[in-house]
Amino acid sequence: MQALARELVLEGHRVTVVIPSENKNSVSDELADIHEMSLADFRDFIPTQQFDVVHAHPLTANQFLGYLQVCQKQEIPCTMTYHTPTLSCGRGDLLLYGREPCDGQMRQQRCTACILLQEGLPLIVGRVLATLPGLSFMEKIAPVGKLRSMFSIPGQVRQNRKSFQQLRGLVCHWVAVSKWVKKVLEINDVPERSITVCRQALCHKPINSDYDPETNFESEGSDLKLGFVGRIHPYKGLHILLKALRFLPTAKFEVHIVGDKSDIVPEYRRILVEELRSDSRVKWIGKLEPDLVTEFLKQMDVLVIPSLWMETGPMTVLEAWAVGVPVIGTDRGGIKEWVDEYGGGWLFPAGNTRALASIIENLLNKQILIPAVPTQAKLFSMKIVVQSMTDMYVNVVSHNKRT
Repeated sequence: MQALARELVLEGHRVTVVIPSENKNSVSDELADIHEMSLADFRDFIPTQQFDVVHAHPLTANQFLGYLQVCQKQEIPCTMTYHTPTLSCGRGDLLLYGREPCDGQMRQQRCTACILLQEGLPLIVGRVLATLPGLSFMEKIAPVGKLRSMFSIPGQVRQNRKSFQQLRGLVCHWVAVSKWVKKVLEINDVPERSITVCRQALCHKPINSDYDPETNFESEGSDLKLGFVGRIHPYKGLHILLKALRFLPTAKFEVHIVGDKSDIVPEYRRILVEELRSDSRVKWIGKLEPDLVTEFLKQMDVLVIPSLWMETGPMTVLEAWAVGVPVIGTDRGGIKEWVDEYGGGWLFPAGNTRALASIIENLLNKQILIPAVPTQAKLFSMKIVVQSMTDMYVNVVSHNKRT
């Protein structure tokens, strides 16, 4: 969003950023005015502005509802970008029963059973409970704690569906950052004509477009270097990469991990410690600033992206390609879309540690060559993104004036 705002300003547009918050704070720089404000303050703020269009970037369905309702009353057309599965999925990962990608359709009983399973109930029990009409009442009389939390899930699912339905009535046009997002929107009754597929783009200039992957690999003269960059969370699948090491106990390679150690939940930390088992091939780098991540990637031979959830990007694919580094990624979501269309890496079935280990082993044995990555000219640039967004804004503003 920051990169989009910057490019829009450079194209001569006025951009104002509003962050929903109970705090009240405003800052301005050469790019945009940035305001933190409550819904009450937003009601007073909007009439003083002359916005042509509002572009929302929420992570959950009810996050901006009140703000968009204010815009509708002021007859300001609203657009929205679907960034992550949390916008429509109560689980947050769009994995049906935690196993396979879901079609994304918001269905009361199925979603309830799926979330109850995530909360620890057996699937068969969750399916039965999801059909009972009296769970909302049970929530009111249950003691505070996990039981009440369980009984509250049907109500949460109902509210999430209602909020998404309200969004459909408030949003003139949607931005899907990958093809699978477009399918999710369509299956939830968003008309195809109201969706623009606009992939993410790098926010910086590629560093080395003349990179020769085979020459680099041969000239390193050291162990194969595998990189991991991302949040240390089960969804991101670091444990899948570490488990793959078990199948290659004597192989010579290194795994370099970039991620914030302090952000790991205790239960997941225990899993990672169990998988590490003092493996000297694993090097923890810790958290790095964005510019240093680029330098880190330049030192890697391959970036591993073992995500289990439905990624809308991820940006790490583009960041790796920008410095000539191919990727090994799971065959889900945006990762699969990127690699299927542009090459630049290999895919393995999500969660399949043996398949991941096999790719690594083939690389070590030179049975597969490191492929050339796509050039930046083939990928979305910020200029293309801005042109697509500008065209969308013009269309929705024009349509709003006609109606």
